Amino acid sequence: MKAVGADGCRAGWLAVEAGGGAAIFPRLADLLQTFPFAMVVVDTPIGLPSRWTERRETDAAARSFLSVRNSAGWRGVGSRVFPAPPRPALALWRAGADHGTVNRAAEGPRLSVQSFNILDKIDDADRTATPEMQDRLCEGHPEIAFALAAGETLAPKKRPEGRTARRELLARLGYDPPALGLTLGPRTGRWGEDDLLDACILAHVARRRIAGDAMRLPEKPERDERGFRMEIWA
Repeated sequence: MKAVGADGCRAGWLAVEAGGGAAIFPRLADLLQTFPFAMVVVDTPIGLPSRWTERRETDAAARSFLSVRNSAGWRGVGSRVFPAPPRPALALWRAGADHGTVNRAAEGPRLSVQSFNILDKIDDADRTATPEMQDRLCEGHPEIAFALAAGETLAPKKRPEGRTARRELLARLGYDPPALGLTLGPRTGRWGEDDLLDACILAHVARRRIAGDAMRLPEKPERDERGFRMEIWA
């Protein structure tokens, strides 16, 4: 079985195949059509709260995971895990509402700019996935995966030492991001290095899932109103 990691980028989804190449797909369905029998791990929430006041247990577990392993004392590591937006927010976005309109309608905590900006990817996954597909299409989180592979929470990815640590870790795992990047074409307006690094570590998670030694947060996940398990794999 092929192992594929995918991260959202401006052009769609940047996908990396473990032991293979990299490509960009406009929609998640296009990626799945290319890899119909693969294990695919994507960096987007799968399974959403049904009400404004609800929060996913998996997001809280992920923030705790980063905090416990933050031996270097990096500030704000919990903020690296955005709370998954509730279905009412997604419904408003689908109807054309902007960020301000969504938040004026909020019946609980407001939606962050970061969460609002990934609603297109959440929508794509929500329309494409089914609960039955979760054994081969699952949610991952690059920061959790990097921390697990490194044994500690890494420096922020925007800092030079954080980016270097991620590159070096991926090299030890057998990935060559610069070589993969050469096959993706121009970056401007399409993809960034962070997208590529994140897709690589998620391909590693997919390989771990196939081998049966991946970690799931939480161990016993809740299900949303559509029947999706709300879980993060690393």
